[in-house]
Amino acid sequence: MHIILDTSIIFDNYFFDTPKFLGLFDYLKKTHSKLYLPSFVIDEILKKYKENLSKYKDSLERDERILFGQTKEINIDDLVLEYASKLTNLIKKNNIGIIKPKDISSKKLFGRAIKIEPPFDASGRGLRDTLIWLSIVDFVKNDSTGYFCFISANIKDFGKEDLYSNLRKDLESKSNKFLYCTSLEEFLSNYGDKVAFIDRIFLENYFSDKYDYLLSLVNRDNGTVY
Repeated sequence: MHIILDTSIIFDNYFFDTPKFLGLFDYLKKTHSKLYLPSFVIDEILKKYKENLSKYKDSLERDERILFGQTKEINIDDLVLEYASKLTNLIKKNNIGIIKPKDISSKKLFGRAIKIEPPFDASGRGLRDTLIWLSIVDFVKNDSTGYFCFISANIKDFGKEDLYSNLRKDLESKSNKFLYCTSLEEFLSNYGDKVAFIDRIFLENYFSDKYDYLLSLVNRDNGTVY
């Protein structure tokens, strides 16, 4: 099952190195699945990273003035560029796929906003999350590789226990192959534990007495008869 992450899952771990992310990567490896990030999510990650740096800079400068009577200059733009480079390397290292935005008509977006279809709310907010969602829908509909799970902690815009009904409707025939979790913990608890026991020792023991059978399958596919 392939995984699609929302920005809200990455806010507390910009470097994908917490135990829950390590658990996710372990699941992906064992199930030969792939992790995807919408390009809009990457933009949001960089925006949020810059906002957090600004808060840190203000706090640090205040503390330094109190403790040392002086402050060190922090160039936020340089730090954001540095992180953007590290993020690009993380994406390449972990073979993370990027979901690129589709062409979405302003008429379609306006119609969803007028009808207050989530992620839009009554005040008209929700454009960014709607763009993220519609890019995911287009990607999933045009993919034939199996099941997906969208993980987002943004329950206000996407749904608390399940996706909002209008979002399910967007997926049409793919809806039964599209799962939704509100945290990495929930996903790993429901699905990660089912493959946690698989390791090298398990595989060696499992296949140790099946060599002849597996060889016969290979020979059969190659057209070899013994």
